[in-house]
Amino acid sequence: MRILKVLLVVLCLATPALAQSKSVEDVASDMVLLNCVTPIFTGDNAARFARQMGLIEFPKEAASKFLKDKSGAVFATEDALGKIVLMTLDNGVCQVSIREADAQKLWDNLDTIFDPNISPWKLVNEDRKSAASSKSYETDKNGSVSAFITVSDIPKEGSPQAIITMARHK
Repeated sequence: MRILKVLLVVLCLATPALAQSKSVEDVASDMVLLNCVTPIFTGDNAARFARQMGLIEFPKEAASKFLKDKSGAVFATEDALGKIVLMTLDNGVCQVSIREADAQKLWDNLDTIFDPNISPWKLVNEDRKSAASSKSYETDKNGSVSAFITVSDIPKEGSPQAIITMARHK
């Protein structure tokens, strides 16, 4: 019993350190899976879902810089403040923007989420240019859903290095 208590204390003390050590690529992949894929597949409102998940919602003035003239909400996570932004538009579009990441690691993570061998996604298009790659996926699970992913090999000043956009077709 004493060993179990010691193990529990060590686990409790180590958990915050483990949570802080998540890479930007891992946090971004989690955000795509939990805050875009899940609500879109379940028919839930992505903004409401993000609020329930405890993401940090931008004030309207700050959100408008990301939304431009679109209606929606913008969120961040404490795990990657200033590095990853989640935009949920009122029309059902969900988008994750990543400021800077290891492009190969991000692709590895996203390829796992969208792997047609273990998920309902089907690769529709793949395009490799000199400094960027893009892929588009579709699925008919619970209706027609599309995902578009663009990742630049290197970060760009003033714009996101990667954008993952998902939407349900009506």
